[in-house]
Amino acid sequence: AYGLWNENYLPAGEMIENTSTNRIRSHNPGLEETGWVYSNVNVDWTPSNIEIAPDGITKCPKITDTTSNSRHSIAHTTTSAQTSGSWNSWSFWIKSEGTNRIHLELGNQGSIYSAVGMTFDTAVTDPNTGIVTGLIGSTFKDSLVVEHPNGWYHVRFNTIASSNASTYYYFALKDDAGAISYTGDGSKGIWLWGVQLEFGRYWPSSLITTTENEITRASDQFDDPTAVRYEDMARVEKR
Repeated sequence: AYGLWNENYLPAGEMIENTSTNRIRSHNPGLEETGWVYSNVNVDWTPSNIEIAPDGITKCPKITDTTSNSRHSIAHTTTSAQTSGSWNSWSFWIKSEGTNRIHLELGNQGSIYSAVGMTFDTAVTDPNTGIVTGLIGSTFKDSLVVEHPNGWYHVRFNTIASSNASTYYYFALKDDAGAISYTGDGSKGIWLWGVQLEFGRYWPSSLITTTENEITRASDQFDDPTAVRYEDMARVEKR
């Protein structure tokens, strides 16, 4: 993205972004479900388990474990293929309840090229910047986590594609001991919103909302009729 950024890769002014495509066909898992596969989890729309997304509008259901002794997961595989050796940028908002540990996995069909643990009870937020350390592992090339109000975390990171193939997000709940396969109690869970994957980008752009298909956002165009161009200033100075 073009624009003003500070040393922590956070927007510090107006942003003018290039075109980009969100390869996740529904950025709201549990609400619009296109492309998402659920395994031993429930989508809980009980009023007490609905949270408002960081946009301040969208209602998000809680994705909870079941009482099965198994993995409890949610996954999305892209329909488009990445390009081996190119950058991929990933971003999402997440909130947890009843579980302090999440397994996050990225990869191709049938193989993993990056996996990392998310541990909420070791997360530490800088009160001045909102930047969080200790939440996500260091497997990725670069990563940034920022705490948002009401327990939400915005997670951003990048990877280098390992093949010319489709790729996937995979979130799995863990029990208190960190086991990825466990007997659930029906209450541990997470809320997810704004899930995004962009091929060929070093760093995530702002959210591109999707409901059923990949969506491409056109390049931003900046037009300020009151702006003074450098060549105009040069003409004035010559008079």
